[in-house]
Amino acid sequence: MAKFRDLLVKFYRFMILVFGVFEISVIWAMSMFFTCFISSDENEITFFCKDKAPLNILIVIVFFAITFVLAKKSVITNFIGKLNDDAFFNQAKVIILWIITIMGILWVLITQYVPGSDQLDVMSSAYKYGVGDTAVVAAGGYLDRWPHNIGIATVERVISFFVGDFNVVFMQLLNVLGITLIYKKMVDTWEKLGGSRFSQICTLGCGIIFYPLIMYASFVYGNIWHVTLALISFDALVDYFDTKKSLCLAKCALAIGLSYVVKSSGILFFVALVIYAIVRGAIEKTKFYKVLLAIVIMCVSLGIFATVPKVVLAKSMKTELRESTGIWALIAMGLQEDGATAGWYNGYPLNVYYENNCDGPASEKAAKVELSNRLNYLFGDKHHAYEFFSKKIASTWIEPTYQSYWISQVRNHRVTFPKWLDSFMSAKGYTTAAKVFDIFQILIFTGTILWMILEDKRKFVDKAFLLLSFIGGFTFLLFWETKAQYTVTYFVLLFPYALTGFELLAGKCEAASAIKSANKPVLIYSALIIVFYLVGYKLDASHCLSNQNAAYDFYVSQWTESGFNESVYEINNIRAQMNAYNERIVDYIQRLEAEQKKNAEYERLLDENGIAH
Repeated sequence: MAKFRDLLVKFYRFMILVFGVFEISVIWAMSMFFTCFISSDENEITFFCKDKAPLNILIVIVFFAITFVLAKKSVITNFIGKLNDDAFFNQAKVIILWIITIMGILWVLITQYVPGSDQLDVMSSAYKYGVGDTAVVAAGGYLDRWPHNIGIATVERVISFFVGDFNVVFMQLLNVLGITLIYKKMVDTWEKLGGSRFSQICTLGCGIIFYPLIMYASFVYGNIWHVTLALISFDALVDYFDTKKSLCLAKCALAIGLSYVVKSSGILFFVALVIYAIVRGAIEKTKFYKVLLAIVIMCVSLGIFATVPKVVLAKSMKTELRESTGIWALIAMGLQEDGATAGWYNGYPLNVYYENNCDGPASEKAAKVELSNRLNYLFGDKHHAYEFFSKKIASTWIEPTYQSYWISQVRNHRVTFPKWLDSFMSAKGYTTAAKVFDIFQILIFTGTILWMILEDKRKFVDKAFLLLSFIGGFTFLLFWETKAQYTVTYFVLLFPYALTGFELLAGKCEAASAIKSANKPVLIYSALIIVFYLVGYKLDASHCLSNQNAAYDFYVSQWTESGFNESVYEINNIRAQMNAYNERIVDYIQRLEAEQKKNAEYERLLDENGIAH
């Protein structure tokens, strides 16, 4: 039995490294030599541009040098020493978390963006749910077309009991809380798994630097909270294995169930939790029934939360929910290329839904045929498959702001922006930010690779959950419909690894020492992946990731701001214009009526005098 457990743990570590190193290395190679920009308009076009690779490499080398130098400075060693004081460490964490929270609150209150697209449809569905409008679940209704959003619509319906319907600002402030908890739970769990306090503080510091995630507070959907709840669940599962308390297990099960309700991609974290429970149980030689109990309770929770919202909705509407198209249309769309770019949304699920008269099973059957056709086409042409997946991965993972600007640039806002904010949200403002976060992104991927190379084998297994979740997200979006906005929370999960990777590098003090202690097979594997991808790109000769620099520069030079201002001032102006228009209409009608009276009187006089007319 002991040999089986050891084999299981080794297999787990091996598979994490095989997939993790492969995925991060491919993204690293792409981000080092290429970059992506998103058009600052509703077209959501991705521009694939050549990056300044020599400069990027130089920056990484300089950062390495700075890391080695700072490792010897007393100011850093003294600060690390102070972090051993619980009071100082906790105070530092609280201060940084409050800074992140305040940044989020200010962003929400200053911008007051108005939700659109699925965000607004979900809020509208929650309202219709409350008033018993069965159209929302009838053929063609939003929740009939997109049944995976029944969960989030139910949650928003419950929230509306307390704060009312369409309370956008409250929902956005709730997202701010979710973002703060993401960082808090990451570092709390990181400490329990043996992560250094210095890496925790640096992780929180990255939360301040990487403000694109804070901008996502405006995005009223399940993107933030499904990750927040998943991390709460993971933290509780760690506590369960540490204490064996049933309350921790209950908290874990409740949180992962809610994560799935908020967004169905919470299932990825559920799978990661089950894998973690099995491996953690094997490492600590936990009694089998306790591990099985944890898995069963999580499964039961997921089953309940996947079923209850649909049952309650059906009873509330006094109707049976129709069969949906399932997941196949979304997978088929993820392998198509006629959207904004490869694998992005193109309306296919709705097209196949309406082409089959809103019939779920018929739509699902048609989607499976399309999926089979796309797979045969892609894998029947190596060149095309290489280009397709290169563009899909790049557009998903190396757009440096992860669409944090775009999601707001195409939305109305309830205030008249000050000039600095107009400039900040312009195409030029976005481009500047993207260039800055391009470097930030490269450093995060570099640090993560360093962690996989330098981390102790046992500690690697203990700490690998967040990386496992990232691997799940990457693999899932490789075939599913994708967008850069879907990946911002997965990117943030890499922060502790990246900071620990640089910390481990600094601990070696000298580059030669770092190389000597590196996991050579992992180092070689990563290097080979990078070389093979870049050589493949050169041989492919399509230049699919580097041929649109001039087009993007021209786009930015021609960009003009869209009229998305919905401030009270603008609304009052519109009302004033409408009132003036209405007054002119009333005046015209009154004059017309007076003219009609004159004509009637004239006709009467003609009749009285026997004059034909």
